[in-house]
Amino acid sequence: VFLLLKLPPLNWLCRQTTTLGICLMSPHSEGSVRLTSSDPSAPLLINPAYLTDERDVTCVREALHRWRNITANSTTAKQVLGAELLPGPLFGYGKRERGMRRWSKVCGFTYFHPVGTCRMGPDRSSSVVDCELRVHGVSNLRVADASVAPPLPSAPT
Repeated sequence: VFLLLKLPPLNWLCRQTTTLGICLMSPHSEGSVRLTSSDPSAPLLINPAYLTDERDVTCVREALHRWRNITANSTTAKQVLGAELLPGPLFGYGKRERGMRRWSKVCGFTYFHPVGTCRMGPDRSSSVVDCELRVHGVSNLRVADASVAPPLPSAPT
């Protein structure tokens, strides 16, 4: 490894780096959790549907653009930062939506604890629990955790 870092084309890897963590505190994309069977031990069908709402993709793109403007206009950043690794040239620097989507899907992840997976409401066809947290159609069972919180809190859950 020491020899690889000495090669001229890779010298820029030895420069200072920064990492930008883009976090959507109030995402608009909505996923789903569905039963696959009436068997309680059967696996669930979980679709997080990350970045399926255009507003979320736009927010990620704007955050990246703002970070690039900050570093491009900083004398110190110009002196110490090397080349952009990601999204970088592999993903078209995230300038176009297609490149941004690919980069987000490859490199993105969540650190949230899922909430809002049990919709509350009086209608059994569109909700899991009633206003007293009782599971529709199941006696003596309530859901009393963050899964009944309708909006995602802008804080660790």
